[in-house]
Formats: sequence, structure tokens, C-alpha cells
Amino acid sequence: MKAKRPALIITDINLVGKMDGVDLAHYAQQQHSDVRIIVISGRPLPRTLPASAKLFTKTVQPTAPTPSPPRSKP
Repeated sequence: MKAKRPALIITDINLVGKMDGVDLAHYAQQQHSDVRIIVISGRPLPRTLPASAKLFTKTVQPTAPTPSPPRSKP
């Protein structure tokens, strides 16, 4: 993250390794104060997020697949 400047980071709370999504959000905010951060979770957050981070909660999955909109022909 230090070598590249991301404009947007989208992360889940559950990550593989030592860092979770909340840790990543705080680290990203410290490294790049202008980075936009979206955190996704289906569970309550273990800690607070940085003030600029946005939380999206996972919704209940539909029981049937959602049909794709028809594609327009070129």
C-alpha cells in the first residue's frame, strides 16, 4: 500500500492473516488520509471504523437467483 496510492479500498471484516478489515481500514487511513474505504460485514463490528470509512451490511440472500437484466444488442 505504501508503493501505490489506492483511491478506493473495499474490504470484508474477515480477512486471512493477522489483520482484519477494521485494522486494514485504520492502516489505510493512516497511510493515505484521502483514500475512500468501504467495509462490508454481516456481523457487528468488533471495533469502530475510521470516521471516513463507510459500512455496508450484508443482506439476506434471496431464495432464488436474481435474473440478470436483458443485454442490449450492439
